[in-house]
Amino acid sequence: MLSPARRAAIDVVTRAAERFPDLRAEPHVVPPAGGLSPHDVRLANAIVQAVMQRWLTCEEVLQSVADARIATLPPASRAVLLCATAELLFLGGTAAYAAVSEAVEAMKHVAPTRMGFTNAVLRRVSEAVVQIEDAGAAHCWAPQADAVPLGDGLLRFDRGVMPKPTRLMRHLAAATSHPRPLVRRWIAQAGEAEATRWAEAGTRAPTLFVVDGADTPRVWSAVERQTGQSLTEWLAADPGRRVQDPASAVSIYKLAAAYPDDAPRRVLDQCAGRGTKTRQL
Repeated sequence: MLSPARRAAIDVVTRAAERFPDLRAEPHVVPPAGGLSPHDVRLANAIVQAVMQRWLTCEEVLQSVADARIATLPPASRAVLLCATAELLFLGGTAAYAAVSEAVEAMKHVAPTRMGFTNAVLRRVSEAVVQIEDAGAAHCWAPQADAVPLGDGLLRFDRGVMPKPTRLMRHLAAATSHPRPLVRRWIAQAGEAEATRWAEAGTRAPTLFVVDGADTPRVWSAVERQTGQSLTEWLAADPGRRVQDPASAVSIYKLAAAYPDDAPRRVLDQCAGRGTKTRQL
């Protein structure tokens, strides 16, 4: 029986696949409702996030081991394969047999005639993965057909699953999941070496900063080790705590310093987001 978490993830990715590559600026998440446990919500959203962030990489790996055009499959079938591939490549806590088995079960409800194809393709994907190298490897990454950067490491394969580096624009787009027009623009504006560095940097998760009251931003991982709390628990303990990066915080500090005695009556924020700076103002 297909797990609720994977069913929810496939539903979200199916809706995205219906209009890919037009992925609009909207949250692609599984809401904490609908009868899912907190654990299932976390797993479903981890799968969805991995697919959305590395869609092009997943499809390139799938295409390298499949005899059919993955991008032309119906959205639901495409979503099943993408979710399972994202688990196999980017979610280290998932056992390969579980991801493959669940995908075959999901395909039974979507396109029963593709169950055998799903099993064969995903087993080839699983077998192609050789190892995950540590964080230092990612920053020494150079375009290569048998490896992709992970942001905090390097995923190496036993064969060339990416386009050849001699076709650099296509290679960077697939290996780092950046749209080809964007990579083409980077190469034209900054050259191949700089475009490669930017593409690799785009695979890294941004550092999360938190602020406690009027303190300057601190890296959340250090606070987490110190307190032993989850981010939700830490924020809930004090309404003055917030998530905010240093660049955002410094604009408020500089404004306050510029008007120590007579604060301006109106302030225009041309980079308004979720209201963090508004609260500080």
